[in-house]
Amino acid sequence: MNATVIIPTYRRAQVVSRAVRGTLDQLGSGDHCIVVIQGNERDRAETRRALEIWVGGEGEEDRPAATQGTLRLLELEEPGLTRARNRGLLAADTPLVAFLDDDAVPRRGWLEALTGPLREGRADLVAGRLCESPDRTTNAPDRIGSWLTWTGHTRRNYNSDGSGPSGLAPGGNMAMRRDLALQVGGFEEAFTGAALYEDVEFAERMRAASARIWYEGEAAVDHLAVRTGDWWEQDTIARESERARHMSAIFTRHRPRGRALMAMAHIGAAKWKVFRGRLKFAAIWRITTALIQGRKIGAVPPRPLEQEGIDR
Repeated sequence: MNATVIIPTYRRAQVVSRAVRGTLDQLGSGDHCIVVIQGNERDRAETRRALEIWVGGEGEEDRPAATQGTLRLLELEEPGLTRARNRGLLAADTPLVAFLDDDAVPRRGWLEALTGPLREGRADLVAGRLCESPDRTTNAPDRIGSWLTWTGHTRRNYNSDGSGPSGLAPGGNMAMRRDLALQVGGFEEAFTGAALYEDVEFAERMRAASARIWYEGEAAVDHLAVRTGDWWEQDTIARESERARHMSAIFTRHRPRGRALMAMAHIGAAKWKVFRGRLKFAAIWRITTALIQGRKIGAVPPRPLEQEGIDR
């Protein structure tokens, strides 16, 4: 079964070119790569220029022959990670799709390892390894993969070379059956901005559809963890509020019996940070409001993604 690798990018022209080069080196016959470029015309033009060697048009004779016909560029004027992912998911025409962050560089054998459990029928959603230095992906080194706790936190180890069942998958390195991803509704577009925990919500929805989730440590990427862009320009209160809003939506939709405990945990953590001087007192009100907003998001059931109106 063929696969399409989807790479959303926003204002990271030089960084995404490394991700694209590493991806194209691994594509086989019938595989494709779709880069979803976001931002205003100036931002999009800069990214197009960085990737022009791999697309058609002027200078095509200098383009590596192995990449001809395998790379497509799609554009979105209004940036949004979940919208970009859904745009790529709808535009793909292969049974399998993989998602890669624009600041992740695949290692040798990445795509084959990531899609292997899908092709073999052992999994419906596969989580890959994120190699970082320093490692920000691991807070549970005794486990592999990732799991959502009842306090609204994730226990994770996405930097293990092992393999086995997982509860979640990282949005920056994962693969899935496209038909099932469309059926469950793709990614939650109400998760705006950097869309924190969008991969958690997606995995919870896949599990609700009886999907089998697998962690594959051989599917490794070097995650550059670039700290630029819209998310990293937000202040601390905005980031904490976004975390609370999205986790509230997840618990409302998937774990309603645990929502009260999760909300108390987030408010308690905010109070502690205020006491330690890491947040201002106003953050408690902002986070409480965000929890209410998240409940409204989670109360709306997702619908299957539709193909109509999509330029294939």
